Amino acid sequence: MRRRIRMQSRYPHWKVFSHSDEYLAACHYAEDAAAVVAAHGPGAQIRWGHAVKDKVWTDGIDGSAGESYDYCAQVCHAGLEKIREREGWT
Repeated sequence: MRRRIRMQSRYPHWKVFSHSDEYLAACHYAEDAAAVVAAHGPGAQIRWGHAVKDKVWTDGIDGSAGESYDYCAQVCHAGLEKIREREGWT
């Protein structure tokens, strides 16, 4: 029987980048990534991994993460579903 891996023991997939494409943070939760993006302002991005093609949020284009972390997380999760469909991860 396989043991279930706890979230803390996995590496976080939500990656945050500044407007100048500098890697800032990795988060387990999209809400936490939204808080980092809000601190860095317009142009900051949240991606599922490091690839630009997997961008799910750009602050100032998709909205302002500082206005609602929950809304930002909803958009991120919707973007993740699109990535899963594209990559065939169903």
